[in-house]
Amino acid sequence: MTTPKSMKELNLKSMFHDPAFYAKAFKEYARLSSKYEVLATWAETVFPKEVVETLKKSIRDHDTTVNILGVGSGAGSMDCNMIDGLLKSFPKVANTVLEPAKDHIDAYKKLVAEKGYNTSNWKWRQQGWDDFVGENGGKQKYHFISSIHSLYYMDDLEKTVLGMLDRLEEGGVLMAIMVADDSGFRHLWHHFSISDEMFTPYHSSSVQKILEKHGYEFKVVPQESYVDVTSCFEEGNVIGRLVVNFLLHVVDFHESAPADFVEEVMAYLGGPECSVKRGDKRLFNNFWDAILVTKKSKTGSK
Repeated sequence: MTTPKSMKELNLKSMFHDPAFYAKAFKEYARLSSKYEVLATWAETVFPKEVVETLKKSIRDHDTTVNILGVGSGAGSMDCNMIDGLLKSFPKVANTVLEPAKDHIDAYKKLVAEKGYNTSNWKWRQQGWDDFVGENGGKQKYHFISSIHSLYYMDDLEKTVLGMLDRLEEGGVLMAIMVADDSGFRHLWHHFSISDEMFTPYHSSSVQKILEKHGYEFKVVPQESYVDVTSCFEEGNVIGRLVVNFLLHVVDFHESAPADFVEEVMAYLGGPECSVKRGDKRLFNNFWDAILVTKKSKTGSK
């Protein structure tokens, strides 16, 4: 058998067609990742300066209800960190949550209940961006729209980004978090042609080029982040294999792919394009960028 050159040639089952497997693999990835700790710190330090202060300049009456929209909010941990920051300056927040996964919405609601937010003007939508736009058109405007690692799952990236910008109030902020161009994810996805009908390996520059093309000013705030993938290289480690599945976005990679291709992928995953060695640990480069756009007249690029 000829060794495959890419994941597409293998035609392995995508994680997105097996929600239970996705949830199991994601749980282990999240447990080993510094991503959420980094996001929490980012929300406490960078978000107030880059987003809250910008909104304070455009919303003069701080008693105004700040309308926010989360696109692909997941279980809400990052959203709640940002909402905590907004509430310090704006006591009234109306939040619309777009999240296709019911389990994530349930977890988000549980977190919100623990925090004791006033959710009387919150909206929970178990759907994706395209369905939301189809139902709601362009009537509702928002002061802040966030898309945290969710643009990879859009059918038309350019249409989606422009649609989000259209739905911002003047002076409002769009925040799109994407894998960085030099991240391990970006190298892994492109080297092995990882994509399917539900996922496209976009990265930070993919969004930046759209903004430049349409004359939007934006700011990029880079952030380092790592995932401990040491277990991925331990023979027969069940947790490690789940993490590899998550990184590749497939089901049962080790069990389904030819042995020589598994060896090739693991060598690349452990190589300098994707990972660094720190003592006896191997850390996957999960660098990401926060791309920030303030809605105003279109007069330039960065």
